[in-house]
Amino acid sequence: MARHAYNLVLHKKGPMLYEGVVNMLVEHLSGVGRSVAEAHDATLLQVLRAQWDLQRMILKNICDILMYMVRFACVGRCPQPMAHV
Repeated sequence: MARHAYNLVLHKKGPMLYEGVVNMLVEHLSGVGRSVAEAHDATLLQVLRAQWDLQRMILKNICDILMYMVRFACVGRCPQPMAHV
């Protein structure tokens, strides 16, 4: 994934990468919400912890890619910072 994102930035496809990240996050978080909502009381904390750990890993990777993109390819062109998404 990181290599593909790097290539998109390199070929001036930053806005496409940005929109893809936004759409992927919305879709992923909807799934996380469903899996946590469907968890039974006995397993709720385990499911929540597993989803939290996965989300932290995913966001770290996305952050690394987007920091590179903001620094080199998206100056003044991205509609809003990812912190607001």
